[in-house]
Amino acid sequence: MSIETAENTTVHLTASEHLSDLQARAINGEPVAASDLAEARAAVELEGLQTEGRSRRDRAQAEKAAEKAQADAKGEAARIVGEVNPVTVLAAFDDAVAALEKLHETVEGYNGTVQRIGDLYEAAGVLSRSSLSSERENDPNKTLVDPQNYATPSLIGGGEFTSVKVDGTVYGRLGASLWLGHALNRVAKENHGLPVPHEASIASRLNLSRPFDNVLAEHLSR
Repeated sequence: MSIETAENTTVHLTASEHLSDLQARAINGEPVAASDLAEARAAVELEGLQTEGRSRRDRAQAEKAAEKAQADAKGEAARIVGEVNPVTVLAAFDDAVAALEKLHETVEGYNGTVQRIGDLYEAAGVLSRSSLSSERENDPNKTLVDPQNYATPSLIGGGEFTSVKVDGTVYGRLGASLWLGHALNRVAKENHGLPVPHEASIASRLNLSRPFDNVLAEHLSR
């Protein structure tokens, strides 16, 4: 709807604005035809219906687009999950178990070597070195111990040796559980955390600290 102002300029009004203009003019005593007022009211109603119609169509279109997007996502999910093969995960698990078993076997093999050397020294009469410093101080035969070659028996006895020294190099018994724990912790660190249930980290769960085995400690520090 357009009207001309006193300055001969054209102003475009909405149906609601045109009705308000007619009502204001009637209130001010200006001549307003009843048919013009009725027509303006009808135009306002029509405008409202048209607006509501556009809104409904927009909502329906948006709902249809959302339904299509959801259907597409579900279809893509079905396609993606079809690529998942639990066998590969199980195979990787078996490989990990085998690797840990190999680590355990290797550590125990190393410990067996330490024990074999200790037994060899003992059978040959190579003097042992006590695990306790107090006993070493009170040992009248301590001067007879070869400082470059000896075995250190375990405090719990039973013929087990905790370490041996061969040509000046000490080879200590290793803790298999400690090595396995640090292996898991290494994986966790390289993957930004791999928490064990109810604990903040594997290191906390397994109570891991810097290993006493220098070989492992140096390797972990790399």
